[in-house]
Amino acid sequence: MRAYSANQLDAETLMRIDAFHGIWNAGLIFFGIHLLLGLLAFRSGYVPRVLGVLLALAGLGYLVDSLGTFLSSGYSAEVAVFTGVGELLLMIWLLAKGRNIGSRLPIRAETAP
Repeated sequence: MRAYSANQLDAETLMRIDAFHGIWNAGLIFFGIHLLLGLLAFRSGYVPRVLGVLLALAGLGYLVDSLGTFLSSGYSAEVAVFTGVGELLLMIWLLAKGRNIGSRLPIRAETAP
């Protein structure tokens, strides 16, 4: 560490923090795409339809925020803060009602060999 000056260490630190933010935003793009699969929850009938819609909106919020930072250096909106409500509601629903979903699944008759 003594081989580098304080300015060089500061520059290296900022460069690594910027790299972390870029990787984090790329990960949030994939997470947003993952939450768009909330439309499958909407169509499944096992989860309340409103939760499926809210999950898809949360996915759009993450995509807007992450792509906004990639496409515009001055992007500062935080859309996902407002659209992330669907994630919280899904968690509460899973804790309260989701444990009983197995009893509603159709029973398949196993075939004998």
